[in-house]
Amino acid sequence: MATLLLVRHGQTRGVFTDGYVDLTSRGRAQAEGLGAWLATQDVRPDVVFVGPRPRHQQTHAGLAGAASTPWPAPTADDGLDEHHGLAVMAHAVTSGWVADHLGASLDDPAFAEAGGVTSAGMMRVFSAVMRAWAAGDLVVPDVEPWSAFRARVAATMVRLVDAPSSATVVAVTSAGFVGAAVAGLLGGVDDATTLDLTMRVRNTALSEVRASAGQVRLVSFNEVPHLADRGARTLI
Repeated sequence: MATLLLVRHGQTRGVFTDGYVDLTSRGRAQAEGLGAWLATQDVRPDVVFVGPRPRHQQTHAGLAGAASTPWPAPTADDGLDEHHGLAVMAHAVTSGWVADHLGASLDDPAFAEAGGVTSAGMMRVFSAVMRAWAAGDLVVPDVEPWSAFRARVAATMVRLVDAPSSATVVAVTSAGFVGAAVAGLLGGVDDATTLDLTMRVRNTALSEVRASAGQVRLVSFNEVPHLADRGARTLI
């Protein structure tokens, strides 16, 4: 029975402020903590895949660096990339879609609460924009559509679980990929619910998938056994 561990990256510096690139000190600690916890569970991956973003690569570095035995060299896999929600959000703002359809402006006081563009007000707008995009009510030129993103996730999952029966595979990716992968495994999950799943994946959370005799099933979702401090269980 092959085991696939999907790992979301650690906390990053800012969703909208710095391009969502590098891990914070907390994000690095989250990754190192997960790597150390996996070592206590005697988890030694046979194959490691890493998404294309710096936050994916930095998370892998933390995981592998805290391991008790060397991990195999990672394989870069563009299929593990996140959806292009930030590009969608930027288009929705600059094109006037947010103002026209949501009656919102980035100058509104709601966006200043809790520290600016990572505030609850901004996240409410982001959620509404994403729902409209997934439903096809917001079309963004030159951006991978939501339907194509879900198809990419499904195809990548097929590749990830194509491993020897006793193999342990680790894949470092993003919340969108994890949520869409879980929705695909559960079957019959609509786009709105899939989006809800993507927005609930914690930083460095583990989701476990097992494959055997042609059957692929979800074992666990969004676990953070390495984060005893609830304050370290971040979503953004």
